[in-house]
Amino acid sequence: MISDRDPDAVLWAACRKGSGEAFDILFRRHSGRVYLYCARLAGSTEDAEDSAAETFVELWRGRRKFETYNDSIAPILLAIAKRIVQKQHRSNSRRHAAHTRHEVQPINHVPSSDAQVLERLELDERLSWLASVVSKLPPQQRDVVHLCIYAEMSQAEVASILQIPIGTVKSRLHQARNLLASAVERSEPSHSTGVR
Repeated sequence: MISDRDPDAVLWAACRKGSGEAFDILFRRHSGRVYLYCARLAGSTEDAEDSAAETFVELWRGRRKFETYNDSIAPILLAIAKRIVQKQHRSNSRRHAAHTRHEVQPINHVPSSDAQVLERLELDERLSWLASVVSKLPPQQRDVVHLCIYAEMSQAEVASILQIPIGTVKSRLHQARNLLASAVERSEPSHSTGVR
């Protein structure tokens, strides 16, 4: 019998046999983390919603080929989400280039009030700025930032996933935070990364 208290590995084994109930528990357990990860990578709340949803669709479709890592489904979800966000970036770039070439103005979803519009624009601007700054970090530091900060994983989990000592995770995270803090100081005072 499936329970909310079952570890990921047990739930995933049931999912692989077609259990929608087990998949629903995993979705509720991990959807918040996946959404935040996508939002921070994508630089847009709307793109993050699409990417997070597509991540779980792809997880379900590929359930027979994916294996849990250290009894957690999180590394698989984050790997899928990262690939989907990257694909989405490429697609958005192509679409933007096509709109520019043909001078077509995109139709954007408009929230119901002026305050919501301003909040959404401000959040999207901050996420986009942060994604741009993080993308310029050295790859090893960027990976640690993605997992520790974006995916909110513990340093021990990140060390296990990347197969490096925990001291190396701490060092890379410290270096990345220093670089991000410098970027914040050089930018407008309105930008805040939340990494200090």
